Amino acid sequence: MTEEGFPPAQPPHDLAAEKAVLRAMLRSPKAVADVVEILAGSDFYRPAHELIHDAVLAVYARGETPDVVTVTAELGKTSHLTQAGGHVYLHTLTSESTTGDTWKKSAERVLATSVLRRTLQATARIEDLVAQGVTHDLDSFVDTVQAEIHAATLLDRTHIPPAGAS
Repeated sequence: MTEEGFPPAQPPHDLAAEKAVLRAMLRSPKAVADVVEILAGSDFYRPAHELIHDAVLAVYARGETPDVVTVTAELGKTSHLTQAGGHVYLHTLTSESTTGDTWKKSAERVLATSVLRRTLQATARIEDLVAQGVTHDLDSFVDTVQAEIHAATLLDRTHIPPAGAS
């Protein structure tokens, strides 16, 4: 509880969108190829979803088709299967029906909420800097603040693996 008696606000996220993206990745190698151009594993709010995303990419990068079986095996090899929700969760992801939105729109929502979370984290660091005050060099202070905001909003996708699956 906060001082006002309200539960603390959750950071921005959209679990339905995260599930839609993972569902698409587990159903279609073409979706994997497209998703990696939009999202990194760290863009997912739920840690299990990041693990599943990264396992899909590992399978895809080896030239195998990422599906429930291969991704379950990959998560088992890395000892992350339980953390990712187990094979039942993976089956549940693929068996759920899709919503009217495309998975690309879902990926864009996941990315947008990720940028919002990173921006909140950056503003907290900037608040700490402001509270400390400018002790030496104003230019250095401004550069640090600008770097924090730039890093929070950077859409760098250097993580893209080579296309492996067809």
